[in-house]
Amino acid sequence: MTVCKQAIRGGVDAVLCRLRNIDDSAKLDIALKARKVCGIGNVPFVVSHDSELARQTNADGIQFGKADANMQQLSQLAGEGIPWGYSSHAIDEAQEAIAAGASWVFLGPVFVTPEKLKYGDPLGLDTAREAVQNLDESRIVFIGGINQANLAGLVESGARRIAVISAIQRDDEPMLAAQELRLLLSKEG
Repeated sequence: MTVCKQAIRGGVDAVLCRLRNIDDSAKLDIALKARKVCGIGNVPFVVSHDSELARQTNADGIQFGKADANMQQLSQLAGEGIPWGYSSHAIDEAQEAIAAGASWVFLGPVFVTPEKLKYGDPLGLDTAREAVQNLDESRIVFIGGINQANLAGLVESGARRIAVISAIQRDDEPMLAAQELRLLLSKEG
């Protein structure tokens, strides 16, 4: 929970709880602790790919992807009044998710990242620019390989919202990393 607490102190707008390959009882314990930290920090808590865990933790939202269900069924899967997002890998897929009711759409990977190699080549800055021009930019959250070294180029493309893992989680000073990312993100492109 230390990284979560420091990231919140550093100014993150939300925390996505992504727990894989973990026993269900341990998963619930970790998620409840993260939910509590988010509540204290007044930051939305979003659960990734697990609608039951989202209900058990009273999550503020849930993140879905292709493997979860047909896009038209995701609002029902999330539950009445629960905002949900969708992980997309192309602009047309992001448009479809927004039309189906997604409150936000993760779009990426923008840059090379080991976690997203299975989705093919990164989208790059030209696709990010195209997405900003063709989608509701308040609902686009760019993801994938984003860090302090490449964020300026993404901001120049028009990006205003990002999601990161490694750039904060693997930094020796997660709070400072979050602050630096916020500062870079706030600069006009």
